[in-house]
Amino acid sequence: MAVIPQYVIDNIDTPLSTPLKKSNELVVMPFLEYLFKVNSEDVNSEIRLPESKLQHDADGIPIVQNMSTFSSTVLPAEVSDDLLKDLSEQAKLAFTAMEGRH
Repeated sequence: MAVIPQYVIDNIDTPLSTPLKKSNELVVMPFLEYLFKVNSEDVNSEIRLPESKLQHDADGIPIVQNMSTFSSTVLPAEVSDDLLKDLSEQAKLAFTAMEGRH
């Protein structure tokens, strides 16, 4: 989840010699959903399973980390209005608490 100050968006094409328009508003960018393959099949899973994180040998012992585990993305992700509101508020609070600038 990405949070960007509105003034960054407002001034994206402004020449460096021009004073910036200031705004204290924070904008939460659209959510991106990653879909994961289940056991190398064409079935997508909404959650990342242990099988998608590590490759296992015949005995089930992890042998190596999977480097490309997601199969596709959905942008924007389908998120309920309540969840969007809650996550957006939390992201803005975290951005402010960490003294984010841009």
